[in-house]
Amino acid sequence: VRRMRSRERGPYFQLVRSYREGGKVKQEVLVHLGRYETPEDALAAWPSEVRHLRAIGRDHQADRLEANLKKLTTLIEEEKRKE
Repeated sequence: VRRMRSRERGPYFQLVRSYREGGKVKQEVLVHLGRYETPEDALAAWPSEVRHLRAIGRDHQADRLEANLKKLTTLIEEEKRKE
């Protein structure tokens, strides 16, 4: 998890994968976690946020958050299978 800073909204977090390419270290953003410091925190909070966004008519935002939720769930399941 990488912590980023935003001047307008404060810190936010990203789940990243680090790798080497051509002798250089690079990072690929897997999922934007937003204000949640851990993937587990995001998993716990996002379902209720999706319901809230749908209730107030923000379906596009709910769809994007739901896509992140599915992606994060898949990544966590893949990690568990590796263990």
